[in-house]
Amino acid sequence: MIKPITPAEVENKEIPDEIIAAFNALILKNWTTSGAKIDQEDVLRLAMKNFKESGKEISADKVFDNGWMDVESVFKKEGWRVTYDKPVYLETYYYIFKK
Repeated sequence: MIKPITPAEVENKEIPDEIIAAFNALILKNWTTSGAKIDQEDVLRLAMKNFKESGKEISADKVFDNGWMDVESVFKKEGWRVTYDKPVYLETYYYIFKK
């Protein structure tokens, strides 16, 4: 009998190293005493560069289709408070990381 997926299984999906590396680099780059605010486009641009350097041809659509930018639970497990800031019309998407 097939069982439904659990919330833990959903939260434990594999996020590629290239994505995590992009977030890590941008947290360090944008860190202030209160946290880091990271533009989603900056993450995507750096992640795509990381994929290319590792010899993987990945499209931005594939990144979003696979939910690889949904890193909040991964970073929360490491002790971060993460907020995904959804903009109003014509504004940028941001991730906000705090200790």
